Amino acid sequence: MGLGRLSDTSGEDLEVAMKRASLVVSLAALALMVGGLCWHLAARRLPVWPGDTVIPLAGLFHPRRADPAILAASAGMLLLGLLPAMRVVLALGIYAGRRRWADVVLAIIVVLELAASLIGIGR
Repeated sequence: MGLGRLSDTSGEDLEVAMKRASLVVSLAALALMVGGLCWHLAARRLPVWPGDTVIPLAGLFHPRRADPAILAASAGMLLLGLLPAMRVVLALGIYAGRRRWADVVLAIIVVLELAASLIGIGR
């Protein structure tokens, strides 16, 4: 189901697209987190409390420095954290395809606020 097909006027297609994107991203995140846990257990390391911290976003771009199990689990958590932003960007694309400009402007404002919060503007 591409964006071209989502540009018709039915109100349900946005919700269908959001549910599909959420399902795919959530399952991918779950697979990464479970894979990281299994990798950790396969290395015969017992989980400890509190465990290792999540690798920050910058650390995911230097995977040689990180434990692969923690790297996989961190990538899964990052996917879950980015899911709301992906939903907003998906809605922006759908609204633009429908030429609903008021909704496009509001979605752009939300995307800019999300970006500002990620880079720390306004601290």
